Amino acid sequence: MTHDDDDRFAFHSGSRYALRVVRNPKEYLDSALRGERYIARYQRHSEDGLYWTDPGRGQSVGLSWYSGVAGLSSLYAQLYRATGEDRFADIASESARYLTRHWKEVLTAAQPWLTDDLVELYNCGYQFGAAGVGVVLLDLYREFGEESYRRTVEDIVHYYLDAAKPGEHGGVHWTNTGIAFDGGVILFLIEAYLAFGGDDVRRVIVSAAREYLARGHRTVDGGLLYHGFEGHLDYSYPNFTYGSAGSGLVLARLYQFLEDDQYLQGAKDAAAYVEHVAVRQTQGYLIPQRVGEGQPTILCLNVCSGPGGTARLFSLLYDITGDTHYADQVVELVDGMESLGAPETQSAGLWNNLCLCCGHAGLIQFFIGLYLHDGNERWRDLAERSAAVVLGGEERLDDGASDWPEAWERVRPENITRPIGYFDGVGGIVATLLQMYQWNAGHLQVNRHLEDPFPKTLPARCRAVPDSRISAI
Repeated sequence: MTHDDDDRFAFHSGSRYALRVVRNPKEYLDSALRGERYIARYQRHSEDGLYWTDPGRGQSVGLSWYSGVAGLSSLYAQLYRATGEDRFADIASESARYLTRHWKEVLTAAQPWLTDDLVELYNCGYQFGAAGVGVVLLDLYREFGEESYRRTVEDIVHYYLDAAKPGEHGGVHWTNTGIAFDGGVILFLIEAYLAFGGDDVRRVIVSAAREYLARGHRTVDGGLLYHGFEGHLDYSYPNFTYGSAGSGLVLARLYQFLEDDQYLQGAKDAAAYVEHVAVRQTQGYLIPQRVGEGQPTILCLNVCSGPGGTARLFSLLYDITGDTHYADQVVELVDGMESLGAPETQSAGLWNNLCLCCGHAGLIQFFIGLYLHDGNERWRDLAERSAAVVLGGEERLDDGASDWPEAWERVRPENITRPIGYFDGVGGIVATLLQMYQWNAGHLQVNRHLEDPFPKTLPARCRAVPDSRISAI
């Protein structure tokens, strides 16, 4: 069964997703391994290492963490950790070797889904750009100890040091604000500095931090608005990837790194702006995908523009300050999701897409993170319910592989594709199914970075949680 018009993979607002509830946690691993077999169909060998081709177009998937070689190299390292199978380590290593030889190509990669004026923002940025390749190679260096990975990370760091431009506020920048853009670059540089040091790296981080804080726009209520597409779009995205929620998290991380109170205050002000634009639901609230005159109120329920990403800011602020107000906001956001029927019911902001960025795979990782933080059984239940949706969307193929048909574009839910990437396709789905398996097996290790503040591993004993709103975090 591979036909695109199968109604199981279609979008019908208000309808329930197909569900499959596991009877044995090993079913998560079995499904993940079927997904890996699908990805393996598109693996290609070259003298420089391994890469993959796109199932729909037949050309290379590119190099990015989001949808290309970097993301899949990361996935295979996770498969190796979960299973101990050397073949997965070999694939991770050979694809990493390909990245070390070709990483500069990400800076000029074609992005056919973007207008020309936005391509530089993404290629110079985080999930789509060179910084994301650097994050993955840093992970792989820690995993395998291969010096060529370290050297390439240092090359990418020096690219950003050389490419930094004077800003309007006395510091430096690269392109625009947002986790996807300069915010993510700053987080990568912090990770690289913590790993390898370098006074020149720290100086650039300090300068970029000063510029980043100043680029926020003060609102009449004292909030701090970050407009990731400033100069390109006349409306803003307030949530995680492009807006104040993600930029607030960057500022909170800068406070932790630099121990300078102005960045903590900036993070609080960004959070205040996010709360100010909230749309109340039957219970809780949600943050609209876009804010601007004439913009429709689309309430996304995912990571990139929904609670799965935005709640990270509030969680981190609670960890830093101990202020229970921020813990309450996590509960509010999850309550808002459930008010719209998530995770089992489709809506305009939770459509026929199960990927890590835009759908239920990202929600699985989010709810696992909340559970690792406090042990609240509500989060376990929501993770399992989200996983049932992912398993229900699995398409079993004749050769023992599985894919997950999806509409990556929210505005084109009829356009069903089967991508293999980490954030946009089967790669991230496999990663989160591995997390579900490892979680139940008691040896969980989640691939998280500075943009994802939840614990990476299951603590020996989760602290007791009272029945109150503070139990959210």
